[in-house]
Amino acid sequence: MGLGDVIVPTGSAYNYGGGIYTQYLGGFMAYPAVPDYHLMSELIRSLETAGLKPWVAQFIAVTLFMQRRT
Repeated sequence: MGLGDVIVPTGSAYNYGGGIYTQYLGGFMAYPAVPDYHLMSELIRSLETAGLKPWVAQFIAVTLFMQRRT
């Protein structure tokens, strides 16, 4: 990867224990988010036409929140 490259996710997920789905639906609910295929394909074509390098891959988001001890 280099400066100016663009990341295009084909899917994104997160670890259990965080997020809106666990909060409201309980249990181990972790729905992967995926883009519309035709829209994503057009985005990739547009980036390439503009001379940019798209990196296309799936991703997982990991967010850690620590409680401050007093």
